[in-house]
Amino acid sequence: MRRRSFIASLLALPGSGWRVYLQNVTETEATVCWDASMFGAAGVECDGRYFAAGVPGRARITGLAAGTEYLYRVGPVEASFRTAGVGVTPFLVIGDTGTGSAEQSALAGRLVRERAAFLLHTGDVAYPTGQAEAYRERYVDYYHSLMARTPFFPCPGNHDYYETDAEPYFAFHDLPGAGVPAAERGRYYSFDWGDATVVSIDSNAPLEDPARRAVMLDWLDRVLGASTRFWRVVFFHHPPMAAGPNEGDVLTELARRHLVPMLERHRVPLVFNGHEHSYQRSVPVGPGEATYFTTGGGGAPLYPVGASPLVARGVTANHYLRCAVNGYRLDVAAVGLDGLAFDSVTLRPQPMVRAVVNGASFGARIGRGSPVSVFGWQLGLPGSREVSVRGLEVLAVTPGQINALLPAGLVGRVRLEVSTPNGRAETEIEVVPVAPALFAGSGVRSGGVLRVYATGMDGYGGTVGARVNGVEIGCRLLAGPVAGVQIVELPAVEGELVIFAGGERSNAITV
Repeated sequence: MRRRSFIASLLALPGSGWRVYLQNVTETEATVCWDASMFGAAGVECDGRYFAAGVPGRARITGLAAGTEYLYRVGPVEASFRTAGVGVTPFLVIGDTGTGSAEQSALAGRLVRERAAFLLHTGDVAYPTGQAEAYRERYVDYYHSLMARTPFFPCPGNHDYYETDAEPYFAFHDLPGAGVPAAERGRYYSFDWGDATVVSIDSNAPLEDPARRAVMLDWLDRVLGASTRFWRVVFFHHPPMAAGPNEGDVLTELARRHLVPMLERHRVPLVFNGHEHSYQRSVPVGPGEATYFTTGGGGAPLYPVGASPLVARGVTANHYLRCAVNGYRLDVAAVGLDGLAFDSVTLRPQPMVRAVVNGASFGARIGRGSPVSVFGWQLGLPGSREVSVRGLEVLAVTPGQINALLPAGLVGRVRLEVSTPNGRAETEIEVVPVAPALFAGSGVRSGGVLRVYATGMDGYGGTVGARVNGVEIGCRLLAGPVAGVQIVELPAVEGELVIFAGGERSNAITV
């Protein structure tokens, strides 16, 4: 047998691996970890370059291209991985694994046959008390052949905290840290992959301590608010929407009381949990009609599923989840020990409108023929041509914002209807004949003249006034370069500019 074939066969055997595994793969970087006690590699070879270990057994590979397959070598092990990129994103989810049971081994054998971009682990990685040897023997040794090519992104469970405060959990992982308070790095984090922002939450110590909880919730609020991806996927250990012997746990109740409201505020459509040793899929919950999946059947002893109107499907079975983000849809299938799916669902979150504002001032006053910005959730994939706002010209689309142009003749109470491949959302706005608004940063100086782009004065034939730093100054209104946009021309002054038209005052901008 050739040396490479021998290494490959060795990697496929649970409990006999070299403990080489990927972490924190992004569009341009990846971390390779290995057990330095097994071989003395000082770094990683990848893409014709050598990356030295920053600490023993860990090297960061940089300068990669998005959505690209790379071969790497560390010590005697050669494997490959793919960086994050656009397109269909298959991924796996599993939880409550680390007991060393025959069921865990059987599922590990199933998982290694899957081709996935990444795997999410919903916690309780190492039973019974999160000791370092349990991470070696019942985590890396079971999944190393998959971990060598597929990054695992976990959240800690209660068993990962017992006796160790999760210190071995942190030592074995290199997780995203951008934006996370230094004292909490590794406990919670987020990453983007394709059309999804994925958020891992620690529902243990940071949730239990009021001061730390406030910091974590503030971070979560900012991460979800800043996401530019169509899908927001959140996972943490304690399941707020499941039924079973753990539904009354203190930490489960804290998750229900503090995490759920934040997820509902941002209309998160998909949540994964563990802790209940079963499979459960919730009914659509809350204003965002979120679906909660409890996947705690990764190898630990199973629990019965309790009775609850929140549970749409519950099965006491060992399993993992096979998922795929595919544009406007996300498929989830629960796969059992026999490799067959015993439950499957396709999520297609409806568009939801939060507000419609003036496209220039971002204020509530909207004039005839003005551009408007529609803010909300699941409004469309970036640049999508499959999104429409009935009666309006769509200018630009992102998951959280649609820019569109009102027709010139539309005045009064107007019902807007946003349509996407997943459904429709309706809202009402008031359009007034004149509502002057200035585009910030649009001023152009030339030959002693300042020209500023404005809107809300389509078809207006009256007088326009201007003030700079509170001082009236002469100006005139000109036709703009595109429909819905006008030009205000005035002397090339500097300061805070406000204009007036039809008895209405614009927003102030700095020129």
